[in-house]
Amino acid sequence: MKRITETIWRAITIWITLALCLIHSCQERPGQQPLYRNVVVIISDDHSFRTVGCYGNSLIRTPNIDRIAGEGVCFTDAYASAPICSASRQSLLTGKYPHATGVNLLFTPFNDEMNYTVAEHLQANGIATAMIGKTHWNDWVYYSYWDRWPRFGFDTVITAADWQNHLQKNPLSPIPEGIPTRANTLHEDGIPWQKNSEILPVAYRDSDSQGTFLAESAARFIRDHAEDRFFLWVAFHEPHAPFSFPVEYAGKYDPAEVPLPEGGQEDRRWVPEIFRDLTEQQKRGIIASYYTSVEYMDKNVGVILDELEASGVDDRTLVVYLSDQGYLLSEHDRFF
Repeated sequence: MKRITETIWRAITIWITLALCLIHSCQERPGQQPLYRNVVVIISDDHSFRTVGCYGNSLIRTPNIDRIAGEGVCFTDAYASAPICSASRQSLLTGKYPHATGVNLLFTPFNDEMNYTVAEHLQANGIATAMIGKTHWNDWVYYSYWDRWPRFGFDTVITAADWQNHLQKNPLSPIPEGIPTRANTLHEDGIPWQKNSEILPVAYRDSDSQGTFLAESAARFIRDHAEDRFFLWVAFHEPHAPFSFPVEYAGKYDPAEVPLPEGGQEDRRWVPEIFRDLTEQQKRGIIASYYTSVEYMDKNVGVILDELEASGVDDRTLVVYLSDQGYLLSEHDRFF
């Protein structure tokens, strides 16, 4: 069996380093344009490679991620540097292992004094930088002690808090009556609800949903900086549990059609208690919710790709899609 030799963070570091060389080449050779002037990193949350069309899943609909793979390079030998969101993400931003960044637990703060990010390097060289979406910097610790928010080299930072402010200032689109959502339905107790086994959408239309807000914010940044050199990092929250998607996506996947892996005898000895009593219906519901959340997230990837083309910068922008880590969908009899 072929050895897995590349980590995800090393793969992205190689690509961004290549882009930086090309970006700076325009300074070294006046009059010549570099191959890439911009870099866009799109990172999802807990996205398994098994639920991407270009990796062989014929049921999932991910045309925009497949588009990136089809027009570029599809990595097959890669793994995450950590199975924890914050540790993995800060490895990606710095090119260092978690023990070197100091972030090795879920809520460990990302120390801006001991870490140097790719965004800081680009910012220092006059490139516009933006972080849109999930940061997981755990920067509330810094604010508690020093009354400031670290930005780690990003000129523009837009998070879920900005989406909440947007909702408070703008009227919500009405939801059709009779559609069960996570806001108007009595839910089951315990882990099935946390994993959305009932396949319930959030109580928002697509136009008001968080992922769409982040994608449109990214598109606006691209439009505003079409004449500049920019580094854009877009971090979607999907398909993290409870696998969110707006009402327009309800019923996209039939639970009876999704694949349902089964663990072996050795797996059953170590299955966490919260997963041991799940019924087949609940398992299939969890997987169908996950698939739906992935499709919704892929739509928002398309918003970014379409804006790159509309702004006329797609042919000089390097786009990297990846996730912070994968996810188990009944493999080894668990969902985590």
